[in-house]
Amino acid sequence: MIIGVVACGDAGSQAMLFAQAIVEVLRASSTECHAVLLEHPAAVPPDIAMVHLVGDRFTSLTERADLWRGGQPSVPTVGTFLYCDDAAQDASVAQLPVRAYVVLTEPASDLLQRCDVPAASICIIPCMVPAHVMTGSVSEAGPPRILLLLTADADQKVAEQAIYALPELPWDTRMDVLVEPSGATAISWCTSAAKAIGAGERVLVRIADDSAVLDEHICRATIVVSCAERYAGAFHGLRPLAFGKPLLALDRPLYRDAMLRGAGIRLVRPQAPGHVASCIRAVLGNSLGMTEMAERGRNYAERHSFSAFGRRLCRFYRETLQQAA
Repeated sequence: MIIGVVACGDAGSQAMLFAQAIVEVLRASSTECHAVLLEHPAAVPPDIAMVHLVGDRFTSLTERADLWRGGQPSVPTVGTFLYCDDAAQDASVAQLPVRAYVVLTEPASDLLQRCDVPAASICIIPCMVPAHVMTGSVSEAGPPRILLLLTADADQKVAEQAIYALPELPWDTRMDVLVEPSGATAISWCTSAAKAIGAGERVLVRIADDSAVLDEHICRATIVVSCAERYAGAFHGLRPLAFGKPLLALDRPLYRDAMLRGAGIRLVRPQAPGHVASCIRAVLGNSLGMTEMAERGRNYAERHSFSAFGRRLCRFYRETLQQAA
């Protein structure tokens, strides 16, 4: 069974990265299902059994309604959107020739049901954890190290509050700040913020241009602070869990959903002054709590690995095709 995956987004968008991840996941985990990237779903090769649309947001799918002007797809079509911060409309749902949706979080399912999409047409498969090596420890030798992950769309308040927490932490606590290449402007203000509180020598800021650099820093971190909600790519928000690292992250659907399913995540509220700093102090000050968070993170990563996600996705495709027959 071959699935044609269409990314409703530009190169480098979360939609494109997640579409590529689907292809990789099925290649690695399933002998029954395979996937290829398609540019246009209305021109489906004869060997394609199903089309899978992937958009950053629900409106990313509806804005690409032009894809259907050349004719309806000749095979069943399913849809996925990643972020839930847009308003779907009943009319928008109706204009999409989508038979079923596979979403990654409960809020995404709720958004569709508010638009009268039947619950039976919605399948929730929690997002996969992309790290392949399930190793790492929260008790690395040496002083505590905080890893701050900064993307181009990061919440600057989280980063600032994390840096401002350093004077209230033990003097030997260090912070590594990894910035994705497209967010390079963050280097200057991170460096300035650290110098402003006299912590310039305790903060190392650098560009991370591949997953190997990220994995190296995650392995030696004591805790990780994520400043953005990412579902795919090198800066995937759940990446630290597979390495057994306590994760502090925004109160966003990706992290809240994983936390409610048992992952070792503590949600932070950057809009509340001092909340990020107090969470960092609380986690670092509780060694037993860190051990528990680490174990929960590893367990979650194992339950939602690439192969586990691939098996669930393949089952969804198979059941949807059976219903369409």
